[in-house]
Amino acid sequence: MNMLKLAGTLAILLSISGCASNPQTGNFEITRTGVGLTVGAVGGALVGAALGDSSMAIKGAVLGAAAGGGAGYLWEKRYRAMQAELAYTDLQVQQAPADNGQQSLVVTVPSDVFFRIGSSDIAPEAYPALSKLAESLKAQTYKVGIAGHTDNTGTPDRNNRLSYDRARSVAAYLTAAGVPYERLFVRGAGASEPKSSNATPQGRSQNRRVEITLSEIAPNA
Repeated sequence: MNMLKLAGTLAILLSISGCASNPQTGNFEITRTGVGLTVGAVGGALVGAALGDSSMAIKGAVLGAAAGGGAGYLWEKRYRAMQAELAYTDLQVQQAPADNGQQSLVVTVPSDVFFRIGSSDIAPEAYPALSKLAESLKAQTYKVGIAGHTDNTGTPDRNNRLSYDRARSVAAYLTAAGVPYERLFVRGAGASEPKSSNATPQGRSQNRRVEITLSEIAPNA
């Protein structure tokens, strides 16, 4: 047990090494790499302890930290690269954990910019941004989950159909631009997964979107 406490201390020190100053807020914050270091260290220590070897607990913490930190650094690097590739477009890139615990990137397509009201036809002015996204995806091996979302105006049936059709339109564009169709997974969520409150025009605008999730495994159906 004392060895696990020591491993926990090591995890804290490693997480501190994965901290950085946020240029937007000025706050000292733990980065994705720091999270990976901490989780990996604790996980590795538990494996060593389960084997009943106190020295293995420390070795496991160090090796686990290396694996976890490496994964965090890799996704941080992918995030920065995607941000640079999609700069000066209306596409928004975020890092987020997928539902299955795997790390992922989420690219948000604002429907008010990329589609006409009530339509699933992509607006011509959106072509350059989607073409940039397609070029980036062709160079990667991501599984691409494409989910359409609406606000809560209109009937559920109409919203479900519109959200699916918009996601399918984005998938069709990416496929036509050279992204392999077998890597694309399309669904329509309608108004069931709001990002903001539907009580204001601004909130409803944020909810009208297509989210493109990039991960290493296929998304849940």
